[in-house]
This record gives sequence, C-alpha cells and structure tokens, in this order.
Amino acid sequence: MEAAALTGLPVTGLASAHTAAHSMLDQGVNNVIITLGSNGAVLHNAQDQLFQPGFKVKVVDTTAAGDTFTGGYAASILNGQNPYEALLYATAASALAVTRLGAQTSIPGRDEVEAFINARAKNNI
Repeated sequence: MEAAALTGLPVTGLASAHTAAHSMLDQGVNNVIITLGSNGAVLHNAQDQLFQPGFKVKVVDTTAAGDTFTGGYAASILNGQNPYEALLYATAASALAVTRLGAQTSIPGRDEVEAFINARAKNNI
C-alpha cells in the first residue's frame, strides 16, 4: 500500500513490487523493502535485488505483522547480518507474529525466530 502511494504504481504481486522498488531507487532512495503479506518481501538497493518468500502459517491476527517485520529487519542489520539474512529473519518474525492474537504479545523473541527458521530449513519448507 505504501509503495503504491509513493510511486503511483499499483503493487499487486512480485513483478509489480520489483517495478515499484526500481521506481523508488530512481527517485533517490538507497534501500527499498516492499512487503507482500503472506507472499513475502522484496529488497532492492544498488547491490542487491532480493526476494524472500513468505512462510505458510495459520493466520490469527495481522495487527503486529508490519511492526514486527520492520523491527526484525532493523535488529538483524544492527546485529551484523547481511541484507539477505535480515530479510529472512524479518519475514520469519512477522510470520510468527500473525499466528498470535494481539500486538505486543504476538512479537516473538530472537530464540523463537531462529528456531522457526532452523526448523523450516531442516524440513525444507
């Protein structure tokens, strides 16, 4: 929704998210992340063009999804993770958050997010 408002371009899926991200880069933005809900997220900058698919989870409440994603990404970058790792972490954190009711109470801790990622990688899902 925000990407569409900033670019004037509809964002309805992966291809249009990439188009909107390129438009923002052309406008002088250095790093662009566009979330696609259950479909994941894209990140674009001068070096990277990344896509992180969403995780399939049972959605209970989406109230804190965006804030959890943003906080997870920022915390990951501040902890020295590269953009790909941070995008994975943020997507996993927000996936966990939507499985719970509420806002603050739905935000998972680092250990829980890492366990979620490891379990998914181990099971290749």
